[in-house]
Amino acid sequence: ASVAIAAVLGGIKIQKPDCADLPAAARELRFLFHGAGSANLGGAPLLPNGAGVPASQVACTNSKGLIWKSEDGGEGSFRNNEQKEIAVVGKPDVENDIKAIVEYFKPDVLVGAVGKGPGCFTKEVVEAMVAVQEAKGAGGRPIIFALSNPKTQAEITAADCYKFSGGKAIYGSGTRFFEEVVNGKPREPGQ
Repeated sequence: ASVAIAAVLGGIKIQKPDCADLPAAARELRFLFHGAGSANLGGAPLLPNGAGVPASQVACTNSKGLIWKSEDGGEGSFRNNEQKEIAVVGKPDVENDIKAIVEYFKPDVLVGAVGKGPGCFTKEVVEAMVAVQEAKGAGGRPIIFALSNPKTQAEITAADCYKFSGGKAIYGSGTRFFEEVVNGKPREPGQ
């Protein structure tokens, strides 16, 4: 979990090369963790608890969609206390579809650790992430991590992430992907 969050901070440094305070920059972003396994449920709480990112800017999905809880925490789509800790407050008006969730939540960072959803970060999902960044004036450079492994379980390959984003995405993975030529320049995907 801490390595994934360190990688997110590295992604922010790529987005904002002149940034001297990465935790402060992280507090300005929105984070969506796709998959409610131990990797994401370990990493997501580190942002509010360690970097001071407002809890309202961190969300996670499970098999029911965006994890939510009522204001009093008495009801919601969480399955355990770990999911409840990272649940958004209030039932979201969005279907259980990752592209719809991206358009609803508007994350700057998308971290996939589903474990059983290879290829779930489709062209439409990546384009939605780029559109969110462009709408925010952030140059269309979303951070997209596909942490599931082995390679056959990755949410998206490096080649597809670069292709679908027009080379704009900052990509990281939980398994080794080889160098790609992106807009005429070599790019080594982070692992």
